[in-house]
Amino acid sequence: MNVQQRPKVIDDSFGGGFPLPHNIEAEQCVLGAILINNEAFAYVNRLIDAEDFFEPINQYIFGICRNLICERKLANPITIKNFLPHDLTILNMTASQYVARLAAEATTVINAPDYAKVIRDLAIRRHIILAAEDCAIAAKTAAVDVPAEAIAEDTIKRISEITSFRGGTGSNEAAPQIRPLTAAEFLQLELPPRQKILAPWVPEKGLVMVYSPRRMGKTLFGMSSAYVIGIGGS
Repeated sequence: MNVQQRPKVIDDSFGGGFPLPHNIEAEQCVLGAILINNEAFAYVNRLIDAEDFFEPINQYIFGICRNLICERKLANPITIKNFLPHDLTILNMTASQYVARLAAEATTVINAPDYAKVIRDLAIRRHIILAAEDCAIAAKTAAVDVPAEAIAEDTIKRISEITSFRGGTGSNEAAPQIRPLTAAEFLQLELPPRQKILAPWVPEKGLVMVYSPRRMGKTLFGMSSAYVIGIGGS
């Protein structure tokens, strides 16, 4: 399995010693949601990537979860322990204790995208700060024959690319991540058979339509079907 390198300590401040924008609690809530229910990954994966996490260990855990889930394997506090350094300590906790804490403080699948948007917004701000710092350095060190407009134009272009690539703060979600497959790769995919919510005509993640003339009982039929599905009946 291809996982990220061992997490490293990063500098969490910029000019003047001010901390870079981040929210560790939001990162932990998203990771906990994934560890408790892997379906949460599909909701947040459209919004964030591992690099959007500020804390290196959180980047590392998200990468492990992503690889396991993409390989159609279970990602939970038990299965990811083998991929974490045994001598790693986080906030005076072992790696296993930290993962267990993430699961204990998890948010719900429904709320996970909201926390993911917070993570993405803060990641965009950090990239903007770094772009602005590079602009300041370029303005101080560029040769005299380099127009100031060129320095500003490069920075504006860079910031524009950052916000457009990350989906910006005003959009509802980032562009979905689509990976093209060759015919051979597609034929090798293990696609589980679609289950029936109400056999034989209501498939999982599918749509059905009931049709009949008026006054034939469609409403009663639909309400009865919804009731049976709700109680897990047949």
